[in-house]
Amino acid sequence: MLAFLPLVQAQDLRLLKSVEPRYDRYSEDLATDFDAANASVTITVLANGKPLALDKSSVPLPMAVVMALKDYEFRPQGAIPHGRTDTDAGSYQVTLNVPIRQSKDPVESAVRVRPGISKGLLTKQVRPEYPENQIHTRVPGTITFEARINKQGEVGSLKTRSGPFAWIESAHEAVKQWQYRPYILKNEPVEVLTDIEILVK
Repeated sequence: MLAFLPLVQAQDLRLLKSVEPRYDRYSEDLATDFDAANASVTITVLANGKPLALDKSSVPLPMAVVMALKDYEFRPQGAIPHGRTDTDAGSYQVTLNVPIRQSKDPVESAVRVRPGISKGLLTKQVRPEYPENQIHTRVPGTITFEARINKQGEVGSLKTRSGPFAWIESAHEAVKQWQYRPYILKNEPVEVLTDIEILVK
């Protein structure tokens, strides 16, 4: 579904099409109690106008927003020279201000821990299965998630900070299956927030 362009503010006139997030596709994004907010995101765009990677965001993004950004269309940057792929033909960055939903469940109820500590608690790790039809065009990079791990050591909410769009969904599906030992604080298990990095090469 297309969104009206005024809902998305670009730093220039390169944006041709924006896409409305499908929150109904991701159960963790279906918070019934949420606030409307905005996020400033920086995207690398290929010469053909297709988004390549989420470079950074002012806040971690729900999966529905990331998948919507993947389908945005931007103004192509000239013709692609014969014999060169889209990724070889050059790219540019664009910064957008996009509307998002944020759960009212306060993150302050979770304890933030360093990635090295949470990695030491990992007991089950599922590797991403990337689409076979895109393996030959795999763009190297790092996908960074912010994960909220519950008291049972299960991955609850998982939001995206950055990464190549082509691989984020596969990595998201894999990390959602990870399992951790509960983080113990004052002899009690507590929820934690931590960053998870997935290297694509």
